[in-house]
Amino acid sequence: MAKLSHAPEHRGATIFTSELSGEGFYPEYGTFWGRVTSDAIWFYVSSWTAFNLWLDDLPILEHVAPTGYVSLIGTATAQVEESHDAAISVAFDGSFAYCGREKPATPPYPPSCAVSLVECRSAHHHLDLTRR
Repeated sequence: MAKLSHAPEHRGATIFTSELSGEGFYPEYGTFWGRVTSDAIWFYVSSWTAFNLWLDDLPILEHVAPTGYVSLIGTATAQVEESHDAAISVAFDGSFAYCGREKPATPPYPPSCAVSLVECRSAHHHLDLTRR
C-alpha cells in the first residue's frame, strides 16, 4: 500500500511522494516520487530520499530474504484524463533485480550486492496503482 503526501507547486507541476508500506522496505528506500501537470503524470520509481539528498537515482529496496533484497527502478508516464476511476495502469520502463547475498548497509546508504544481481528488464512491465 502507498501513502501519498503532496509538495507545493513547482514550475507548473505538483511534486508528490508515495511511501510504500511494509516491514521489508529499507528505511529511506521505500518512498518513490512523481510529478503532475495539467496533462500528464510522471512516476519516478526510485528512492525519493536519495534523489532529494544527493541527486542520485537509487532504487526502491525491499528485503525479501534473510540475506537478499529486490530492487525496482524506472519511470512511468500517464496522460491525465477526467475520470472517477480509482486505478491507474501504465507501462513501466525500468527493471527489477534480485540480490541473493548482500553486504551490510551503513545508514543512510543502502546495502550493496556481494554477488551479481539477477535483473529483469522488459518492455512488458506494468505499474498498477489504486487511489485510496
